[in-house]
Order: sequence, then structure tokens, then C-alpha cells
Amino acid sequence: MLFEPTDVNKAKKVVGSSYLSSITYATPNLSELVSLTGSTECPADIESVAAMAATLLRHLQVVVVTMGEGGVLVVRRGSRDDPLPLHNDPDPVEDEEEMPALSARHYPSEKKKRKGGRRVTSVNGAGDCLAAAFLSAALRRRPQDCAVSAGLQAARTCMAVGKAVPHDLSADSLDWEATAEGTDVAL
Repeated sequence: MLFEPTDVNKAKKVVGSSYLSSITYATPNLSELVSLTGSTECPADIESVAAMAATLLRHLQVVVVTMGEGGVLVVRRGSRDDPLPLHNDPDPVEDEEEMPALSARHYPSEKKKRKGGRRVTSVNGAGDCLAAAFLSAALRRRPQDCAVSAGLQAARTCMAVGKAVPHDLSADSLDWEATAEGTDVAL
């Protein structure tokens, strides 16, 4: 099992929102993904997580699933080589045959210590820092692999200091050219 299920009711609110057509990205953790999709089943493997996230692409462009020690999964319309979208298509995809090509890529977590020997102090805020840096990279028109790298750098900074928003996390503290290594996941 990839995670322990928890009740995450706040994640369900976005699905029923009248603003859903305005949302381009979702960055749920695994518990939130299960809640968003209305599933009662815990995904058993990375392919199941990708399939679950892909169901949200009727309304969204990109789903970035944070999985703690399991890494990050990006499921999106288009390929990882396509530019990251800056806005959503306001019309949901009603028919499966109209669904554009989808891709999924898993980026495992880095288990080695960073230079300087940073340790995990707290994971509080790490997902939010990852999402903020990923979206900042998208706005900078960086490729997906660079956006994931920026997100992982921000998450590591957060976890090392034990603050939800570290004081030393800034645009200048991230390497926007670094790329994260990932593996394609079949959908």
C-alpha cells in the first residue's frame, strides 16, 4: 500500500465548485487524490495512482500527485515534452474519444542526503512548497522535468528547516536549470 487512507473532505469541495473550469493544475497528495476522485479504494501501485489521477483530466490540464517517500507523479494532457499549460480549457471533455493524448511520469524521491547533510526535520508544508516551485517554473516556461526538480528542491528546503515556508526559500535559492529524472508510467 502506498499510503494510509485518511478522511480528506476539503479536497472534495473543488470537484463540485463552479470555478472548476478555471483550474488548470491540481496538486493533491495521495489521500486527497482518493477523495477528489470519489474512490474508496487505496491505489496499490503507481499505475493505479496514474489511472486515478487521469480521471481528473476531463476538467484539468495537469495533476501533480505528491507521494511523500514515493516521490511525485505528473499526469497531464499532452506529453512531458510539451510546454506546461498556463490556462485551462474551459470546456470539460465529455466523451472518452475526445480526450487528448495523456502522459504520466513518476519521479522517485531522493533518499540520499543533500550536500551539507540536511536531515528531515518536518514534512509540514513540503507539498505546498513543491507545488509553489513547480507552478513558478511553469510560469517561467521551464520544461516539466525542470519544474519537478524545482519543486523537489523547494520541498527539501522546507523539510530541512521544519517551517511550512522557510525563510531561505526564494527564487534565487533554486536551480531552475536542473532536471529531475523520471520514468514514464503507462496509462
